[in-house]
Amino acid sequence: MDLGVAIPVHLLWATPYELLGGRLFLVDENVWAQVAVGHGFGTTAANLRGFALTKLGAGLSWNLGAGFHAAIEEQVFVPVNSQVSVNDYWEFSQKVAIGYTANDWLLNAEMVYGVGSNGPLQNVSPVNAAFNQPATAGAAWGNLNLTALREFGKWEVGAIGFGSTDLSSPYSGYLRQSQFALGGAVAYNFENVKLVVKVSRDVYQQNEGGYDTRFWSELVFALWKPEAHVVAAKY
Repeated sequence: MDLGVAIPVHLLWATPYELLGGRLFLVDENVWAQVAVGHGFGTTAANLRGFALTKLGAGLSWNLGAGFHAAIEEQVFVPVNSQVSVNDYWEFSQKVAIGYTANDWLLNAEMVYGVGSNGPLQNVSPVNAAFNQPATAGAAWGNLNLTALREFGKWEVGAIGFGSTDLSSPYSGYLRQSQFALGGAVAYNFENVKLVVKVSRDVYQQNEGGYDTRFWSELVFALWKPEAHVVAAKY
């Protein structure tokens, strides 16, 4: 199976509002995918495309001082019924992150827990059928994201790591999957746009169908920045 993924809409709004001492932020993410499903090397049984995932989130971030930050986020995955969707049920997940941004370093660690869903064998999309999985059932899961970048002027260079594992078996006969990948990242800061390029390779996998190599790029736009509030000096 060959997979191409694009995220045409990923919005992050750091609101001006605070709660429990943390800054409230909102997230909207939509994933579009193209999947080629084959029956052996060099064959293509189906070429599918469409939106695969819609995720909404809300969270709080705290400035801990000395360059350290922390955040929590509650996420909800909206049901998607398309040729390439891997679930058509509501799902919730929670993310905890801690980071350090000072002295030309950008360090970040994120942990995510998804509750999954148990369900019968129905509403099977071609992608689910290729993996022999029902669309209405998904394992509880955990993800780990690691980033360590060093700034050199407008450049950022460093290493990335990503791991995922199933934490439950949603139906009889399910084979739990897990993997961990390592790679590198390079970014360049333009005036209001950042270009990020990443490459990673699995160093461990179980029931994933093989070791994957991933390449992806991101364009990060600052749509709006609040103007600094200027207070006139009084003498």
